[in-house]
Amino acid sequence: MVVPSSFEPADLMTSKNSFANCSSSELGISNADILSALSSGKYQNLTKEECVDTYAVTYLAGRGTLIVLSSNLTTGNNSILYTGTGNEGARTGIMGLTGPYYPYEWMCHSLPGSSACTKANVKAALGNLTVVGSQASRPNWVVNAYTPIGRETFDANHFPPVSDWGDITADILTLSNHLEESGPETADELQSYLDNVANWKNGSWAADVTFHLDGSNCPAEFSTAKVSSKTYSFDGCLSLEADQYCQLFFSLPLALVVIGCNVIKVLCIFFAARIERAETLLTVGDAVSSFLTKPDLTTKGMCWVSRSDMTRLPQPWRRGRLLEGSYTPIRPVVESIRSDPQRLRGRMQWMQVPSGRRWAVTIISCSILLVAAGVLLDQAFSDDGIRLYGGSTDLAYLWKLGLGKVDPSTIIYSIELSLVGYILVANLPQLLISISYFFYNGTFTSMLSAAEYSRYGMHRKYLRVSWPRGKQRTTYWLSMPYRYSIPLLVVYAVLHWLVSQSLFYVNVLAYDLNHELTHYGVTTGLGYSPISIILAIIVGGVMLLGLIVIGTKRLKSRVPVAAGCSCVISAACHSNDEDAALKPVMWGEILEQDGAADDGSEGSKAGHCSFASEEVVIPSKRKQYA
Repeated sequence: MVVPSSFEPADLMTSKNSFANCSSSELGISNADILSALSSGKYQNLTKEECVDTYAVTYLAGRGTLIVLSSNLTTGNNSILYTGTGNEGARTGIMGLTGPYYPYEWMCHSLPGSSACTKANVKAALGNLTVVGSQASRPNWVVNAYTPIGRETFDANHFPPVSDWGDITADILTLSNHLEESGPETADELQSYLDNVANWKNGSWAADVTFHLDGSNCPAEFSTAKVSSKTYSFDGCLSLEADQYCQLFFSLPLALVVIGCNVIKVLCIFFAARIERAETLLTVGDAVSSFLTKPDLTTKGMCWVSRSDMTRLPQPWRRGRLLEGSYTPIRPVVESIRSDPQRLRGRMQWMQVPSGRRWAVTIISCSILLVAAGVLLDQAFSDDGIRLYGGSTDLAYLWKLGLGKVDPSTIIYSIELSLVGYILVANLPQLLISISYFFYNGTFTSMLSAAEYSRYGMHRKYLRVSWPRGKQRTTYWLSMPYRYSIPLLVVYAVLHWLVSQSLFYVNVLAYDLNHELTHYGVTTGLGYSPISIILAIIVGGVMLLGLIVIGTKRLKSRVPVAAGCSCVISAACHSNDEDAALKPVMWGEILEQDGAADDGSEGSKAGHCSFASEEVVIPSKRKQYA
C-alpha cells in the first residue's frame, strides 16, 4: 500500500483507509493485524535506498506487507491506497521463458520505456522513483432487474443467470460488466449510466432497474477491473516482517544407494585390513627394499636398463595368456635385451616418465570437460534468459549474478525431469571430473614417484616404505609429497565447489497472501551460474597447464627411469650389503676394491651402479655400465 508521509498506524481504522474490508483479500492481512504489527514494532522503517536494496530482489523471503511512504499524497479520506503485488512468478512455456520476470515491477513505473526493470536501473533512477496508487475498495451496488423468468438481484461479485433472451440478455451483461470493471463511486454515477440510452439495447429495461448500496467490493480481485490510478513519489517505506518456511527435500532411493555404496566401501576396507598376506609391494620404496634384501640374479649386470627398454619388447604377462597357476618367466624377456655394457642416458624430463597412452588419456579427458564447459557457457550467453532481462556478457554483470545464486534469467526451464532426474543431471559433472582426476592424479603421481626415485642418485637417505623397519621412513599419507598433495587437494576441492555452483537444482516454493503453499509461481528446473562456469574453466585449465609445466622439469640424476617397472628396479638393486635396505642408501657407481672410480677411458672395465649403503659416486657420462 502507499500512504502519506504523515501516516499514523491509527489511520488504518478510519475513513482514510480505502481498503475497507478488502485488506485481507488484497494484502493477505487485516487492517487490525497491520495495526497490531506496527504498534508492536514488528516492522522496519527503511529509507528509499534501503527499501530498494531489500525489495528489488528476485525471490523475497521474510517480508510481509510493504507500506510505501509518499510526500505528495495528501492526508484525507481514501488516502491509504493500493499499489499492487510482487513476486507473481516467472512466465514460462514449454520452451522456457515467455517473457521477462520482474517481481519488483511495481517500483519501475517511472523508468524510461526502453529501460529494463532491473535493480541497477531502479537505483539509477532513485531520485525520481514513483509508485502507482489506486483506491483499494469501491462501493458494492446491488441491482434488481427484470428478466423473462422474474426479477433478479446481482452485484459485481455475483453474476446473474441468463439465457437467450435477446436484447435483455445483452443489457444484463452490459450492466454486470460495468459493475465489475468500472464500479461507480456514487449513486448519481450509476443512475446517470442507467439513464444514458446509448448504453442499452432496451432503454425501458434500464429505466426499470433499481439499486442500493451494500458494503464494498475489491477491484484487485477482478482481472477486468478498470481502476483509476495516480502516480505518487516514493520516499521511504515501512516493511512488515513475516514468518519464513523451510523444507528438507529427501530422496529415499538416492539415500539407499549412498548408504549401500558406503557399506561396501567399509567392508572392503575391513577385509583388506584383516586378510593376512605375504609381503606386498605398494610403493617404489617397497620394491627397492625387497630387491636389496633378496637380489634378483636375473637382472644382474643390467643396471642401465629403463622402463622404455622393457616396454618395447613382447610382454605376454599383460595379455591374458597365462593359465591359472602358471607364470611366465622373466628370464627369456631379459635375455632378449641383454647386451654389452652401455652408457647411462641423460637426465629425462618428468613428462617422459608416464607413457604416451597415459598422457593422451589424461589430456583428452580433461580437454573434453573444458571444451564441454566452454560450449555450455557459450549456450548460456546466447540463451534468451539473459537477453530478456537486459543482461550482458561482461564480467561485472556476470559477477552480480553471483556464484550458485538463483536468478530467473539463468534457469533452464525447458528441461522437465523428476526430482531424482534433476539431481542426477546436476551432479553428473562431478562424476566426470572425478573420473578425469583419476587419470590426472595417476599421471602426476607417476612423475612424482620417478622424481623421488631419481633423488636417490643425489642424496643418501632411508627408504620410504609401507611398513617401516628400523629407521626406514613411512610413505606419504596422500601418496605424494605434501608440498604437492595439499595444494592439489585444495585446488581440486575448489574445482568441485565451483562446478557445484555452475549447475544446480532449483526449486522455489511460493506462498500466497494467506501464507499458504501454492503451485502458482513455483519454479523448478536446473540453474546455472555463468561466472562459476568461467572460474571452473580457469581452475581446470590451470590444473592441466600446471601438470604440463611441472612435466618440463628434469629429474635430479641419471638413475634409469623405472616408472614402477619391477624389472628395472631389480636391475638397480645389486649391492654387496644384505642389510642395505635398513640403512641410508644412495644410487650410484659402486667403487672398485681399491676405492677408485674408473674414468671411462678406452679399454677401461665397465662399471656397475646400484642402490647401496656403502660409498658410491655419481656415474660418469662417458663410462659404460653393466
